[in-house]
Amino acid sequence: MDRFRKWPEIIKNSKELVITNTQQLPHGTGAKYLEAMTAHNGDFVAIRWRRKIVDSIPADHVLIEF
Repeated sequence: MDRFRKWPEIIKNSKELVITNTQQLPHGTGAKYLEAMTAHNGDFVAIRWRRKIVDSIPADHVLIEF
């Protein structure tokens, strides 16, 4: 069943991306990815920092690579 799993989209960070809710996340974690959800207006809502890609990330989330 795992071979049919959809993985989250990975996008590079840029100045054009609008990411909200980052003030509530811890700083200085050494993470490379920011897990986020897409809002209705096209902005991204930050959920948590990730150091690596794991299987438990839902397919409808986005990983923003820093």
